[in-house]
Amino acid sequence: HVEWCASRYRSYRPSDDHYTSYSGEQRPCISPYLDAGAADRATQPADDGPSYVEATDMSPMDGEVASDETGGAWLPPDHVEYCFSRYRSYRPEDNTYQPYSGGPRRQCE
Repeated sequence: HVEWCASRYRSYRPSDDHYTSYSGEQRPCISPYLDAGAADRATQPADDGPSYVEATDMSPMDGEVASDETGGAWLPPDHVEYCFSRYRSYRPEDNTYQPYSGGPRRQCE
């Protein structure tokens, strides 16, 4: 995982497993070698106590797609590795990549 991240992101820091994006944000490195549980923990904010949002209030906002509609199911590691090797902008959280031509993100198939 660390070797993969270091070869992909020049600003990668193994000490906190983050890199600096072009926009200046600190982002966790999610590689095809990271287990699914670690990827989920890396992309979720720290738990600051109880949340007061009711489950019924968790509907997607306009333009967003519910996770069950994105194919948010478990992806096989070989699929994730294939997509990472093919698309630099691949995100396993939603199985999408950003096309070079611009436009909306697309599903990696």
